[in-house]
Amino acid sequence: MAMGYPDRAPRRSDTAETFSIAVGLASGTVIVTIRGDIDRSGARHLEEILKDLIENQENLRVVVDLRNVARLDPAGVAALLVATNHARRHGGAFAVNEPSGSVPESPEGADLAEIIPLVSRRPSGRPAALDLPGRHPSHDLDP
Repeated sequence: MAMGYPDRAPRRSDTAETFSIAVGLASGTVIVTIRGDIDRSGARHLEEILKDLIENQENLRVVVDLRNVARLDPAGVAALLVATNHARRHGGAFAVNEPSGSVPESPEGADLAEIIPLVSRRPSGRPAALDLPGRHPSHDLDP
């Protein structure tokens, strides 16, 4: 089951990659897949969606798939930090896949991996399951 959120981020040009966010569920983990560059406008949209998923819908296991993101603006890193904190406050787990493109340091100057949990990718390219207490190792995100 996948649900796409409408793209409210403005397009920069015809050559810029279209920014989109799709949300799916696999083995009890919400997977948020992002395509395109995450600029300031896209970061605001991403932050709204993650807040809705974690706080309003009470999803406690969220992975953001960044493998199709070429550029992550500092505002995008900040949005991921906010979501990490939302999840922790609610007793949940939040993680990201390492992006394929350039990632700036956090606003505090830390590397992304130092402040936001990263999950590995399976050979299929899909993110591995979050390693949470009580989770059986055979439950991962690959079919």
